[in-house]
Amino acid sequence: MTTRTTDGTTTGKPDVPQRRRRRSSPWRKIVIALVVLLTLGVIADFAGAAIFEYQVSKRAKDHFGLVDDPSVTVHGFPFLTQAASGKYERVEVVAKGVPVKNLRDLEVEAELRDVDAPLSDLMNGRANVKAREVEGKVKIKAADVNLAVEANKSTLPADITNLRIEPVSERTIHGIAAGETTGVDAEEHARAALEPEDTRAGAELRGTMKLADQETEITVYVIISLEGGRMTLNPQHAELKNDFGRIVPKDLLKQQILPKFAISLDPGNLPFRVTPTAVSVEPGALSVIGIAHDVTLAGSGR
Repeated sequence: MTTRTTDGTTTGKPDVPQRRRRRSSPWRKIVIALVVLLTLGVIADFAGAAIFEYQVSKRAKDHFGLVDDPSVTVHGFPFLTQAASGKYERVEVVAKGVPVKNLRDLEVEAELRDVDAPLSDLMNGRANVKAREVEGKVKIKAADVNLAVEANKSTLPADITNLRIEPVSERTIHGIAAGETTGVDAEEHARAALEPEDTRAGAELRGTMKLADQETEITVYVIISLEGGRMTLNPQHAELKNDFGRIVPKDLLKQQILPKFAISLDPGNLPFRVTPTAVSVEPGALSVIGIAHDVTLAGSGR
C-alpha cells in the first residue's frame, strides 16, 4: 500500500497509520509525585539527623576534653518526628583512640536515653542537651592489656605478645583451677558474654611467648574485680600449649606466670562523670560500666 500526496501522486512509501498519543494516567502522576515526596522526606530526615549529630558531637567533645570529634548516632526513625518534639529516644556517642595515662587506645561510649534538645535552639548553640539516663562505658582493648602485662615486673623469662581476650564465667574458671574441667569452647564464651553485669567478671587471656626456644601459647584465666573505679585482675590458673600438646605448668613456672597477670588497670573517669558500678568482658576488650541520671551537656552560648 502506497501513500498518496495532495496532488494525487503517490510516494511509493507504505501508508503508516499515525499512532495515537497515550494519555498519561492520573494514577501514574500520583505515584511519581509520592515517590518524589518520599525521597525528599528521606533526604530531609537524614540532613536533620546530621545537623543534630554534629551539634551533639561538639558538646560531647568539649565535655570529654577530646582532640577529635566523637561519632554520634541518633536511633529511631523518622528523625524529623523526634526533632519536631525536641525529644529523642536514644542517642549514642562513641570516641575511639582516647589515651588515658598508660593506656593508649581506649574506647569511650555513652548511651543517652530520653534526650531533650530542641533542634532549632541546638543549631543556634543555645540549647543544653539533657538526658534522663546515661550509660557510660570505657573499653580497654587487648593491646593495652598486653602492654600492662608486659610492664608488670616479674621473673618470667619471656615476652608475651598477641594477647587476646574472651569472656568466661567465674564458675568455669573456678572449675578449671580446681581441676574439675579442662578448656573452654566457643559456646562457653558466648554464654559468659550474656551474663548480667556485676562488680566481678571472668576472662580468658591468651597470648604467645617463647619458652625453651619453642613458640608456646599461654592461657591465663583471671577474675576481674571493680575496686575504686579500677579493674584489678586476679589470675587463677595458667596453661601452656606447644607442639608437644597442652601443659599445666609446674609450681616454679606457675609462680612466674600468674604474678605477671596480676595487674590493675585505671581507665580514668567514665563519660559524664558516671560512677562505675560494673565490669564486663567481651571478645577483645575489658570494660568498666556505670549509669547516671539527669545529665546535661551545656551549649556554648554562641
